[in-house]
Amino acid sequence: MVKASRSGQLLFSLSFAWVIAVSAFVAIDSRTTARPPIAAEGLLSLLNVYLPVLAFSVFLLLFLTRRRDPFPWTERFCVDRQTAGKEVLWIFAYLLTSQLILGFVFKTGLHFPGPDVYQQTDHRQGEVITWMLLNGLFYVALPLYWLNRIGLRLKGLFSPWP
Repeated sequence: MVKASRSGQLLFSLSFAWVIAVSAFVAIDSRTTARPPIAAEGLLSLLNVYLPVLAFSVFLLLFLTRRRDPFPWTERFCVDRQTAGKEVLWIFAYLLTSQLILGFVFKTGLHFPGPDVYQQTDHRQGEVITWMLLNGLFYVALPLYWLNRIGLRLKGLFSPWP
């Protein structure tokens, strides 16, 4: 019973933090007279497209799998119940740290700077290669190395049923 309430408290806390973040964005954005085209009507896009598609996907997945027999996913996907919570916290810390390093040190980010839809500029080949290599290192190579060290094998990922 204690675990369920801790999970519920964590979910509530994260949901509350998300609502605060969106509210702060709306409050700050409503005062701004000049905003980049990519941010125009971002909240409407979030409410009208992203969240309904996410909800539809989750409910469709739940509907399609409602009669499926359970399987030991903790064993099949190498989940250690003792360390899973700590690993999730480390993953969030890694994502935050990697974004800060990419932004402050390398002046880049997860998404390529200046989508061509909104900013018609020329991108130098060096910028594109640097962005590709940094994101490949931070979000492909290092996570695959870590997952391989804790026991996940690509063969098991692509053939989940024995």
